[in-house]
Amino acid sequence: MRLDIRTDGAPEVLDVREVAGYLRGLLPIDAEVAGEVPWPRGGEWTERLAAIRVRDFSREMENSKESMPAEIAREAQAMGRAQKLQKDLGNVYEGFGLARLYLGLLKGGLVVTSRMVATWNPDDRRYHGRTIICHYPLVVVSTTGLVEAPAKPKEYYIKLFAHGRARGMGLSVPEGVEEELSREFAGRFLDYDDGRTTEVVKGYALQGTFYLLGLEPFCPDRRCRLYNAHTQEELLEAQMGGGLCERHRGVLDGMRRDRKL
Repeated sequence: MRLDIRTDGAPEVLDVREVAGYLRGLLPIDAEVAGEVPWPRGGEWTERLAAIRVRDFSREMENSKESMPAEIAREAQAMGRAQKLQKDLGNVYEGFGLARLYLGLLKGGLVVTSRMVATWNPDDRRYHGRTIICHYPLVVVSTTGLVEAPAKPKEYYIKLFAHGRARGMGLSVPEGVEEELSREFAGRFLDYDDGRTTEVVKGYALQGTFYLLGLEPFCPDRRCRLYNAHTQEELLEAQMGGGLCERHRGVLDGMRRDRKL
């Protein structure tokens, strides 16, 4: 299997080649870095991106909607420099809609993007931020989602809410508050420009590759890199240990044996 890995404004701290090498070392696949997503300039693609922006997190998006000229212009400015969308939670995209747009430009593979993605949860009838979107034959890993989607420590939110008010998927807080809290809670969650980003993305790229191979991409074992983390504590426990559970080590051993037959 060949796996093309592309980026869409991924942060500079991320070493995509290291991620590709990690996958090649574990799996019988040809994982290669294939550059940035080749967005065409202007026209219908900016309109399509604007159309999948989540405007109201408590209302499910319609299949088709008209975008405001200002939204289209904003997408045109951001095209090709999605890295600038980090930390701007006013730019949130419906995850499967974004995956379908990528598939209009790519045959499949893995896209690591700084765009924030969300999907609709019918149980509580709201959009929730996501770290990974699996939409065969393509997987999207959001580096902004890795920071924002899993819950931070409760104490962090208590202090954050004391300073701010709700805005989109985040809070509007006075300048400097988030930086101050990041220093106070340093190490307890993945942050922007975090040196652990590459290591964490390796695990999510592995989840996505398992999915593309037709294997179960998630694991109930918190110490396994395939664990579907809901909190930052869980994410860091699963990914920074760098290992797999016994069952999934067995799966990988079986794949290697089969390749040699």
